[in-house]
Amino acid sequence: MESSPIAPTTGIQQSPYEFLESLSLWVHPEARLLICFDDNCKHAISPNGSHPTNHLRDKHKISLSRRKGLRKVLATLDLKNPDQAAPLADGSLEDKKLRSYDGFSCLHCKYRTINLTLIIQHYSQDLPNYPQHPRRFSRKADIETYF
Repeated sequence: MESSPIAPTTGIQQSPYEFLESLSLWVHPEARLLICFDDNCKHAISPNGSHPTNHLRDKHKISLSRRKGLRKVLATLDLKNPDQAAPLADGSLEDKKLRSYDGFSCLHCKYRTINLTLIIQHYSQDLPNYPQHPRRFSRKADIETYF
């Protein structure tokens, strides 16, 4: 990785990834998503426009001098919008930079939710299509998501 002058106010040479990490930002290597891994967030943020700088300013109170150059760095990376991201694969290893939720998964399809009402609704709408009506229609699941 090439070094580039990212923090001109301090005279420090950093790679783009070191600069992002100093702001609690990380690029998910497979999904190409910008992840805010601050303990209060742990989710993907849109890389478009002023959204990343506004996020850091409004949510984390990061000064303009620390954010300087962020837009330029992000423009050099091939990042996707979180709305375009495919869900994480079943059985993926837990990533500490993403928030993990307790939730429910359907035993008949790949439907997942953290909301008990939604899993019940899923079954009330779709259960007649299933070959059997089991007593246990869902299982507890750890759900990790980009959002």
